[in-house]
Amino acid sequence: MNTSGRTEDKFPKIAPYDLDFESFLKLNRCQWSVDPDQAALLIYDMQTWYVDRYEEPNGLLTNIEAIREVAERAGMPVIFAAADPVQHVAERGIAADLWGPGIGVVTDARCEDDEMHPRLTPKPEDFIIRKRKYSAFFQTDLEALLRRLNRSQIVLTGNYANHGCTVTAIDAYMRNFKVFFVADALGAFDAASHEHALRTVTDICGYVTLTDRVVPQIISTK
Repeated sequence: MNTSGRTEDKFPKIAPYDLDFESFLKLNRCQWSVDPDQAALLIYDMQTWYVDRYEEPNGLLTNIEAIREVAERAGMPVIFAAADPVQHVAERGIAADLWGPGIGVVTDARCEDDEMHPRLTPKPEDFIIRKRKYSAFFQTDLEALLRRLNRSQIVLTGNYANHGCTVTAIDAYMRNFKVFFVADALGAFDAASHEHALRTVTDICGYVTLTDRVVPQIISTK
C-alpha cells in the first residue's frame, strides 16, 4: 500500500465558487417536505481540519447554523457524523492510498482539529457518530439511532457533498430514509464536484433543497 501521499496534499485549499443552486430544484423526481416530527438533522464532516480547507467557509457555516437553530427549536435530533481520527496509517486501509493517512496523523493537524468547528460545537443532547468510511451508516449505529428516535427523514448538511454526503444519501435510500440534500448547506471541492453531487442525488436517491426552503418548512410545521 502506498502511504507516501500526505493528507493535506490530497485535500487542497478550496477556493470560493458560484453555483446556481436553485436551478437544480427542477431536477427533483419527487415533492417532499420536511416534517420535524419525522426528521433528524445530520451534520457531516464539519471538523475543524476539513472546514479549514475552505478559503471562505462562512456561507456554509451560516446556512448550517440557520438550519440547526430552527431544528433545535422544533425538537429535531441533531446528529454529527465525524471522521474517526486514526492513530496509525494501517487503520486507514485503502483510504490511505486515495486520501492520505487521515487527520489523526497529518503533519499540519493540531490536537483540536478532529473536533467540530467551534461554530458547530455539539451540545450535550446531540449525537456524534464516528465513522471510518464515506457512509455515515457503514459500521456505525446511525440506522439504529434513527429507528430508536422514530425518524424517517434526514436533513443532510456538511462537507464534501460529492463524497461522503452523496454516499450517505445513497445508503439512506437503501434503508428507506428520505434525504433532504440541502444544496447551499453543503460544500464540495469545486463547482463541478458540487454539481455532480446534486445531479446524482436527484437522479437516484433523494431530494435537493435549499436552506431558505427547509427553514420555513420546519418552522411552519410546528
